[in-house]
Amino acid sequence: MTRLRVGLYELDEIYLGDCLELMKDIPRQTIDLIVADPPFGIAYVGARDEWWDKSQVTEYAEVHVEDYPVFTEKWIKKAYRLLKNEGTMYVVSGWNNLECVLRSVREMGLCIQSHVIWHYTRPQPTQRRFATSHYHILHTTKHPNKYTFNKGHYPIDVWIRQRERWSGRVKKTLTKLPVDIVSKMVTYSSNVEELVFDPFMGSGTTGVVAKRYNRHFLGFEIVEETWKMAKERIDSSPWGVGDFFE
Repeated sequence: MTRLRVGLYELDEIYLGDCLELMKDIPRQTIDLIVADPPFGIAYVGARDEWWDKSQVTEYAEVHVEDYPVFTEKWIKKAYRLLKNEGTMYVVSGWNNLECVLRSVREMGLCIQSHVIWHYTRPQPTQRRFATSHYHILHTTKHPNKYTFNKGHYPIDVWIRQRERWSGRVKKTLTKLPVDIVSKMVTYSSNVEELVFDPFMGSGTTGVVAKRYNRHFLGFEIVEETWKMAKERIDSSPWGVGDFFE
């Protein structure tokens, strides 16, 4: 059975490599929805030392803060080229470099439809500042009015959901988008059989969710060890229910 493709890539696969290079080989205006959780430009060393056995954590590809504005501008420009005219892109960000993301989104001509706050409890303790207990999620579209939004019952822009921890007996990623958070993005902003793209696939949640809701997906991951883990997680989770890796 011949599998569907976009450019050089088969659909429903995660590919190993740098998205800034791999996105060149996706034809323009072929993606319905982009879910992007890029590096935040901050160090996770403290969290790694406190919470994780280093031998059980895959590497994390961070971007140095001085390179962050250029990196953000580059990937958003490439993502914009791939979006269909009525497509949607969600961008997850911490507060530290949010201004870089907002600037690049606006300069690219994307329309910010909503600024969602993902709130979680039990944040990491701090000594001389308020403990961070939220992430930012920008809901952006290419067209100001024509885009998919499968509105539920009065959806609000504060999503309360704990950060997910790994419990399976596998080597883990340091960060992991919760299935519930990605499910909101996918179900609100795409339809059955449409194509969801994740340029920073990480732990593979976008692929798991796309399979659950009968969407096609395509993803890239730059760290080989993480790519192997994410691929195995997606392949072992036919519809994302009760899989070994959760």
